[in-house]
Amino acid sequence: MQDKVIDIAAARRLPQGSSDFWFAQIDARLARIETMIARLERQLWLAMGLGAVLAAAQLVTLV
Repeated sequence: MQDKVIDIAAARRLPQGSSDFWFAQIDARLARIETMIARLERQLWLAMGLGAVLAAAQLVTLV
């Protein structure tokens, strides 16, 4: 019967419900940050492309 005794100090468990809510909030915030980064990256590529087109147009007018 002694082999079925469990040490309570070693068998601690974390509450299951609270950590799920926490990770859901972190996932939602990270998704919003990733969306903002993707939008900023798209705007930067658009601005660089527009700058290249304007620079090419100015070169054409100079030549």
